[in-house]
Amino acid sequence: MPPTMNTMPPTKKMPRRSLMRVLVLFLLMALSACEQWRSVYKDIRLPGQLRVVNEGIAHDTDGYWYFSNQHILYKTTNGFGNSKKDGALMSIVLSNYEAIPAALNEGRAFDERYNHIGDVDVFENVLYGGIEPQNGPGVLAKWHCENLTLISYAVTTMDGMPWVAVEASTRLLYSAVWNDRLNLQVFNADTFAYVGVVSAASGMPLPGEIQGGVFWSNSDSSSSQARNIYLAVNANCSIYVMDVASGVVSFVLSDPNRYYGRLYEHIYEMEGIDGWDLRSEGLGVLHVYGNFMEVKEKGIHSFEPEV
Repeated sequence: MPPTMNTMPPTKKMPRRSLMRVLVLFLLMALSACEQWRSVYKDIRLPGQLRVVNEGIAHDTDGYWYFSNQHILYKTTNGFGNSKKDGALMSIVLSNYEAIPAALNEGRAFDERYNHIGDVDVFENVLYGGIEPQNGPGVLAKWHCENLTLISYAVTTMDGMPWVAVEASTRLLYSAVWNDRLNLQVFNADTFAYVGVVSAASGMPLPGEIQGGVFWSNSDSSSSQARNIYLAVNANCSIYVMDVASGVVSFVLSDPNRYYGRLYEHIYEMEGIDGWDLRSEGLGVLHVYGNFMEVKEKGIHSFEPEV
């Protein structure tokens, strides 16, 4: 858990220890914000089925992509070396059109049914995801990467489950209540048991409308040992990063694709995010999947750190 700081009354001097904590937090924030990012304009193009009601994105160590599309899961090739021009053109290998367990909806009214798989993540050849109803408690679930069949699921007490991200080093699974700007919720990735919360540092709230998350660290950077979770935010089509050890939250980038011509348009809903270093393929590092409003935008938006 990150340290908490008490806000002192304005008429009193801040104690030296509290002042030092503030200075350390701002130093950490400045260091994390030093890394500049840019768009990668090669395309990762999508098959037709993956251009409708997009939700989550992840990859495994064998080089496959995984996508969620409301109640459907897909496994695809990476598309490298299969491009018509630049970028990659993937193809679907497997799909599961009944990825949401039927037992979840037994006896539930139509408008209360579980109908939505959010952003997903892969850990040790297992696909993790959250399942949501229109209103009600979120569900954690996991499926075999090999064939997309269900392994297990657990109903939580959390309100919704819009995304999940697994921190491999701790075997912890993170998510957040929609628009909670104070805390990330933490679960055991093996058992789905509730662990607790990780709070944002004082004065550094989380962004609203987080749609996706992924742990990633840049091995080429001085921050390679940081426990950084990158968060895809629909509110302004932006990405933020939080160090779950310190609670420091920093802005990373805004997707320039949200600008259309000279006029500002919110032309897509930012959803899932994946961290996969594809710079050797010219395809970036952070990959964002979303609901695109225009046909020409129906691809994965990718970004990489500036050298």
